[in-house]
Amino acid sequence: MTAPVNFTPLYEPPAPVRGWDPLAQIVQIFAEDNGWPYYPFTAEQPLPGVIFRERDGRARFMQRSVNIVRIPGPPLTEIGNSFYTEIAVGNQFTQSWGYVALELETPAPPLVLANQRLSRRSPLPSLPDVKPMPFKNQDRFLLYADPGAFAWADWLFDDEIQALLDDGTLGFHVEINAGSLFLYAPHPLAVPDPAVWQRLLALISALRTRLGGRLPEPRAPISSPRPPVPNEPPYTTAPLPPASTTGQGPVRQPASLPMRSNGGAVNFRRIWVVLAVVLGFTVTGMGVAALLGAFH
Repeated sequence: MTAPVNFTPLYEPPAPVRGWDPLAQIVQIFAEDNGWPYYPFTAEQPLPGVIFRERDGRARFMQRSVNIVRIPGPPLTEIGNSFYTEIAVGNQFTQSWGYVALELETPAPPLVLANQRLSRRSPLPSLPDVKPMPFKNQDRFLLYADPGAFAWADWLFDDEIQALLDDGTLGFHVEINAGSLFLYAPHPLAVPDPAVWQRLLALISALRTRLGGRLPEPRAPISSPRPPVPNEPPYTTAPLPPASTTGQGPVRQPASLPMRSNGGAVNFRRIWVVLAVVLGFTVTGMGVAALLGAFH
């Protein structure tokens, strides 16, 4: 990013406030010290990405987002943590994702760039219903896109951006859909960790530069004392306003790709764990019954 960022609240966290989640408190003060709006929670996330919506566009079951930070544009950038509830073999499981949403100002083809390392343990819940292709003949990413978008994807995800998308520790899936580019990590991203934020901002800056989007105007470094911490959280249920800040209406985008559920991959381990537990109880019960029968 070109604008100076004040990381002081992350390196020197404020004293905890009674009744306030200390991690959310640090993220909120970090955002507000940099002039970025902060929203603590929404159960009505309007974004169209696969972690927010089913393949038919319906919101995922019990979808909610927290610790939402918006870096003003245009184009606007949103960073947050998202959760929804997955149902498998009659049980409910919480899926946790960190996300970045970049509003795009120019048309971009719909696609998903699935991180192979992450997919082994945290696959995306939906994928485009097209044949995946190994990206640039490597085993790091699989590209889901129409053939006409292959050259564009090859241009966007150059070696620099691929390295930022996965350094072996912090990795991301990528989705482009309905005028936004999404980055997904299988853990929260809006966290009080300066290393995570520095990595996120470097990746966002590289993508913005590559896409030709405008970056925020440079500001003078913050030198005034930090505003006093309130005695209670200033926000509880603040509504999430519309994401678009261009003022020019939506950018005309190519049609979205048809999607298919990837729930089998998401719940594969869970299903086998549940089946193993059921089988274990069944075998144990049969063994106990046989043992009791032997005494009669």
